[in-house]
Amino acid sequence: MNDERFLELLQESLLSGLPPEEEKALAEELERRGPAGQRFRRELEETLGGLALDARAVAPPDHLRARVLAATEGPAGQPSVIPLPRGRPWLPWAAAGIAAALALFLGVSNLRLRDRADRLAAEAQEARERLAEADSAAVRLADLQSDFDLLSGPGSSVHALAGTGPAPGARARVFLDPLTGRALLFAYDLPLLQPDDVYELWAIRDGTPRAAGTFRAGAEGRARLEIADRALLKDVEALAVTVEPAPGTEAPTGDMVLISSL
Repeated sequence: MNDERFLELLQESLLSGLPPEEEKALAEELERRGPAGQRFRRELEETLGGLALDARAVAPPDHLRARVLAATEGPAGQPSVIPLPRGRPWLPWAAAGIAAALALFLGVSNLRLRDRADRLAAEAQEARERLAEADSAAVRLADLQSDFDLLSGPGSSVHALAGTGPAPGARARVFLDPLTGRALLFAYDLPLLQPDDVYELWAIRDGTPRAAGTFRAGAEGRARLEIADRALLKDVEALAVTVEPAPGTEAPTGDMVLISSL
């Protein structure tokens, strides 16, 4: 139903009522339009109510009242003719009707403009949300492309980590790119941790573990960690992952879940 037909049915419903089939169609249209349609109906009711309250009773002039009373006291059986003043006494009532119609038109037009503004604002918000989603997807795609370049680079090397302790089925890979200096860890099948725990990667050299970063696993047990300090992986003897209290520790204290020899 277009706006014009909706407005026509709504006005007739408020002013004089509608046949059952048209009342049903109006109810269905109000439900389809949701809160905006109900607000439109409510504000139109207020506009019409305001016009009704603004209507003023017009008192007759004193001389007209006296002449009417005098005419009713004439001789019995003789018709009394009351000459009315010439001119256009209907003009004030006509002007009031025009003013009321104009006020109604302006009020309804204002409601329609506000309804359209609300719809446009909602559409603009939806467009902004879609644009934000597209931007986020573009960023994720760029990250994936960067990771793929590292994994498939001609100079990249990979080192495997096997599950141990409480996570025998876990596994991980550490990829190193000597050209860019980037290092990435990808882990799989890790158990979910308590909210106050994290996984921590250790680079072991000369028997001393050095913290290389913390991470959490997702619902599917997968995790990704970009190692910020590439120098930590130089000449290491092994890599290990342990469970530590958040936000991480300076030395291993928890269970070891992944271990690798290089």
